[in-house]
Amino acid sequence: MIHKAKILSLIIFSGFAFSLIERPVLDADEINRNDFCPKDNSKYGHTIVLIDTTEQLNSAKFALMERFVFSKENLMKIAPYDRLSIINLHGREMQASENKFIFSMCRPRNGSELSNYEIDKATFWGTPEAKLKQNWKIFLSYIDQAKDSLKGPINGSYSQILEQIKEVSRLPDFKFDDSYTYRKIIIVSDMVQNSKYLELLKTKKMNGKVIEWEKFKKGKNKIWVESIIPRFGKNKPEIELIYLNSRHDPRLANGTIDFWKGYLKASGIEDNKFYFEAETSFAP
Repeated sequence: MIHKAKILSLIIFSGFAFSLIERPVLDADEINRNDFCPKDNSKYGHTIVLIDTTEQLNSAKFALMERFVFSKENLMKIAPYDRLSIINLHGREMQASENKFIFSMCRPRNGSELSNYEIDKATFWGTPEAKLKQNWKIFLSYIDQAKDSLKGPINGSYSQILEQIKEVSRLPDFKFDDSYTYRKIIIVSDMVQNSKYLELLKTKKMNGKVIEWEKFKKGKNKIWVESIIPRFGKNKPEIELIYLNSRHDPRLANGTIDFWKGYLKASGIEDNKFYFEAETSFAP
């Protein structure tokens, strides 16, 4: 008989969005070796981290991303069998429709007695604790490899944030359909869209404000704007923004956040499903 446990599944750093999900305690032969996901293709949660490296992540920005997203403490909050994926939005000779995950695996059981999830712990007849800890170590090592690939001095020539969110919502190989119990997109970016139909910084007026979403969507490219709005289905994801604002929007006053709130609302994401963290440390 398969043992099942009801656990509180925490979306990364979300202090107010929990899901009570019943899921089994799977042994080593019941998960895929390549990604630690259940062999029976059960779907629980999926968090996609979209990291904008079109401008090089300096040490402060990289540290902020690591501590908010990839610290072991936060990774421990992901419930077992939930999928975590990473996309590098680098803007170098690759369109959003061509982009792929640089990492995508399910969070394995880790064998820790300190885990908030009972099913993390080894059972007498199940997978040994040493094997669970080994799987966790492998999982963390692949995340470290993905993080290392984000480092580099080369800036991208364009930033397709709108386009990438659209592709995540519709391309089946991103595995982000609404059959998951819950979904989340974490965006690490300065949110300066720079593509063929929208150069956000160039829309700033004399008062330093970027274009308003309502005005943009009714402009000369309104048909394109309609096409770029994602359709997330009935089960809408949460959106969390790690806003790298120190260069372009240090006072949080140029309208960038309002623009993206308008876009997300057009996508069916209400204010209670969008929240952001901004940079607070600036060079003197």
